[in-house]
Amino acid sequence: MLAHRSTAAAAVLGAALALTLPLAPAHAQFGKILKKAAEKVVVDKAVDKAAEKVGGGNDSTAATAGTTTTPAANTGAAPARGGRRAAPAPAVAAATGTTEELISKAIAYDAAFVAAFNNVLDTDPRFASFKAARTTYDKCYAKDAAYQKAVNKYGRLSEQARLDDNMDAYAKWADSLNAVTQARLKNAPAGCQVPELSSELATAARQAAEKAAAAKSGTSESALAGFTERVGGYLALSTPAERQKAVASGAYTAADAAALDKNRAALQAFMARSGSEMTGAEPDPKALAAYHADMERYETAQATYAKCTEAANAGANMPQMPPGMQAQMMNTKPPTEAQMAAAERYGKLAEAANNRGDRAKAMAYVDSAQKAVGIQPPKNGAEQQQYAKDVMAAHKKSQAAMKKCGVPPEAPIKPAYVR
Repeated sequence: MLAHRSTAAAAVLGAALALTLPLAPAHAQFGKILKKAAEKVVVDKAVDKAAEKVGGGNDSTAATAGTTTTPAANTGAAPARGGRRAAPAPAVAAATGTTEELISKAIAYDAAFVAAFNNVLDTDPRFASFKAARTTYDKCYAKDAAYQKAVNKYGRLSEQARLDDNMDAYAKWADSLNAVTQARLKNAPAGCQVPELSSELATAARQAAEKAAAAKSGTSESALAGFTERVGGYLALSTPAERQKAVASGAYTAADAAALDKNRAALQAFMARSGSEMTGAEPDPKALAAYHADMERYETAQATYAKCTEAANAGANMPQMPPGMQAQMMNTKPPTEAQMAAAERYGKLAEAANNRGDRAKAMAYVDSAQKAVGIQPPKNGAEQQQYAKDVMAAHKKSQAAMKKCGVPPEAPIKPAYVR
């Protein structure tokens, strides 16, 4: 934690030296820096404690071998699909018919397969421990998703308040963000464990499901193999231009392309399960498709936002701290948590005094806040004054540019069972 306090001290010192001047609402800027520094100390401490509790894996049983983890925070990585191919089924005559008829057969088979697979998991006593693990995961995911939504909400609100220079609202939402972040770290620091069937049980469940699905739908994966390959080729065409080119080349007729596009979501779900080893805990295909689409939009928005904020910061031309002030910062010891708390209390008193119009009292509280964290009055008043003016001018310029960028985009929340 020493490094965290050093960072906080640097932020407090740099701000306090500039804010002792009667140039702008010093109390607000000082309170803002103290608030962010204190939050960093608290959050980092919570992260450190949570990290100490995390370590080592869970012993897996025959029903849950191969357990993987869904991270607690969104990272934006696309989940892998597919897996090891199951044992080949006996040879069956290839399914025939028009493209629309084959699409109907594939969708009917997939629906029957999913229903049969889930029925095996629910009724066969061999999967009892897996069912229990899946129930535990569902509860964990629901709780973690709620935390993530709250983190997104309070992060967005606090950032908007910061852009609006509304420090009361910023403090309120920042406190809420800090509270929900700590609660999340306490309740699920390692994320939620996605249960997976052992290879033996996965094979048994798939074989039973394939047999039941074939009996109900009148077809099978082997019979649909040729059609499946054709569907996969078309679904791999990700843009309308690519699909139009495929039709123009004669690879697909316009009618076939229309039928494939119409049933794209259902066929993608069928393709994701076809020939892959089912783990018993797969994400909903529609939710997964929506997640991928949201992720693409998010990545585009994030790149635009990053470019905007980079330009805003570069255009501000933030001044370099004078050598005398830098030397003073280097000689300042990192404040303790008690010192940080005292400085924050003085900052709030300074803000209240300023709101009453008592400028002298406000500046006295600012001085007390500086002394609480070990900051001594500057020796070079003229140098400090010029630096403070330059900082305030650069800050205003940057703030105006940042408002045009808006708040950062929110990363989509991964659907259940995405690894």
